[in-house]
Amino acid sequence: MKILGRIVIDNNILSIIAGYIATGMELLGLEKTKIELDRDTIILGIRGKNITITIYSQEKPEDNGIFIVLNQKIKDFYVHTMESPGHKRQEWITDKPVDIHCFTGAFMGFYLKTSDPIAAMEEAVDIVKSMKNDNPVSQLWEMLSYYKKYKRLLESVERLLSRRDLLEKIALDKSLNILIGFKNIDSSLTSSQIILWGKNIFSTQPVRRVRLAEKLPSFSNSDSFICIDISSIKTCMDEFSCNERYCCIYGDDPVRLIVRLEKILSVKNTE
Repeated sequence: MKILGRIVIDNNILSIIAGYIATGMELLGLEKTKIELDRDTIILGIRGKNITITIYSQEKPEDNGIFIVLNQKIKDFYVHTMESPGHKRQEWITDKPVDIHCFTGAFMGFYLKTSDPIAAMEEAVDIVKSMKNDNPVSQLWEMLSYYKKYKRLLESVERLLSRRDLLEKIALDKSLNILIGFKNIDSSLTSSQIILWGKNIFSTQPVRRVRLAEKLPSFSNSDSFICIDISSIKTCMDEFSCNERYCCIYGDDPVRLIVRLEKILSVKNTE
């Protein structure tokens, strides 16, 4: 089934779907909705209405259009506005910014239910501002967050497997054992293992490991890690945090860690 006219579902589409599902609507309702995604602006076509949702406020609504501006910061608060021809500008206030993609999904769901943009805006702001807290959709949000991390982990493993030259720089003709993964909400770690053994290179599927964090050096608030078994290393690892078992680098995203590793070894290669 195509979602929003697309077969490929990226992270932004997943966030829209999460907000939409939070309204209790079935996904089939999305098939008749037109959507254009730009970096910070989303344009919807619902029931003959052109609806623009953005974080910018320079534009004005078109004829037969609805214009929504999110996250305009005023002192310690965030103001969200709605304008449409012939209607007075409406404002909503939250103490934190709302996610534009989750909001879009929630607004779509409530608008399809009610055909009332003001009611849809009211409900969407209310449900999205608490999506990460204790509420009926918190489990959905956690699953979505886990999926995004898992997806990035698979991308990082694929990138590292394609860089045999990078792995050989670390191993220097030895076998190589690398752990790469991320922290779960319960503080367990999901990790994949990459092994370079002679002319062979392969990886294991990501698995949840409960006590792995205790074995890694200085692992605290970071979300992601790359750790190399020190028995596999013959190159200098000054930029890494090491103990008697592993040398690691930490960050907020496994793919960015691969890029950082590439830069570290590129600098070493030119020294």
